[in-house]
Amino acid sequence: MNRMLKGVILILFAFFFFTIANDVQAQRGGGSRHGGSWQGPASGSSQSQIEIREQQRQQIRATDQQREQYQITMQSMDRLRTRIRNMERMVKDPETKKDQIREEQERLRNEVRNMEQEHHRFMEGLSTEQKMQLRHRLLEMDQIRERINAHVQAMEEEMNRSNPKLKEMGRRMVETEREINEWQKRLREIGSEMGIRS
Repeated sequence: MNRMLKGVILILFAFFFFTIANDVQAQRGGGSRHGGSWQGPASGSSQSQIEIREQQRQQIRATDQQREQYQITMQSMDRLRTRIRNMERMVKDPETKKDQIREEQERLRNEVRNMEQEHHRFMEGLSTEQKMQLRHRLLEMDQIRERINAHVQAMEEEMNRSNPKLKEMGRRMVETEREINEWQKRLREIGSEMGIRS
C-alpha cells in the first residue's frame, strides 16, 4: 500500500514540475505550449534594414542645383539623339552630297562634346557620398561614353576616305543611338535614386 501511495505522489510531483517549467519557458519568450517561436529579433532586424536604406536615400538626395544640372544633361542627350537621326536620314538619301554629310558630322561631334561637358558638370556637382553609392552606374556610364566616342571617331575616319562606305556609317549611327539610349537609361536610374523625377 505504501509503495502504491509513493508511486502516485511521484507521478503528481512530476506532472506539476513539468507544468511549471513549461509556463516559465513561455513567459521568457522561448516558445509557447503550441510550439510557436518568438519573432522579436527577426522583426527588429528587418526594421533596422529599412531604417538604414532610408538613411542612405536621404544621404544621396539631390539638391536643387543637382536637379537643374540633371535636366540640362538629359536635354543634351536628346539633342545628340536628334542629330544622329538627322545624319542617318542624310546618309540614306542618295541626293545628299558628301560635303553635306561632313558638315553634319562636325555638328554631331560638337553635340557629343556638349553632352560630355554637361555630364562632367553633373558629376562634379555630386558629393563624395553620392559618388560612392552610385559608383557602379557611374562606371557603366563612363564605359558607354567611351563606346559612343569610338563610334563617332570611326564615322569621322570613314568620311575622310576618298570613297566612304555610307552603309557602314549608317550601321555606326544605329549603334551610337543605342548607346545614347543606354546612357540616358543609366542617368534616369541615378536620378531615381537621388529622388529626381524625369
